[in-house]
Amino acid sequence: REAFDVSNLLISRSGATIISEMACLGKPAILVPYPFATDNHQEKNARALEKLGGAVVILDRDLTEDALTLQLEKLFQPGVLGKMGEAMRSGRPQDVEDKIYQQILPILL
Repeated sequence: REAFDVSNLLISRSGATIISEMACLGKPAILVPYPFATDNHQEKNARALEKLGGAVVILDRDLTEDALTLQLEKLFQPGVLGKMGEAMRSGRPQDVEDKIYQQILPILL
């Protein structure tokens, strides 16, 4: 978690757990979906965040040094990462922890 805290940009696959962390922390990302994920769910996750403006997607087959360098140059323009971070936060449902708690409370009692 400490690495997340000091990072300006994350480069990652796009499984549910990692994108949840990104949304909670408002971290912009370059996402490289795992191409063999069941039902292509990682690309679907990544595309949803890309549509919000919080991430850029590079498909595994397109990931090259040049493609990554090009994206990094675009993203490190003034103000871009800040806007992406805000967009990433907007992908997180409001009061999600309380909603989960309210759902499991009857089971716990």
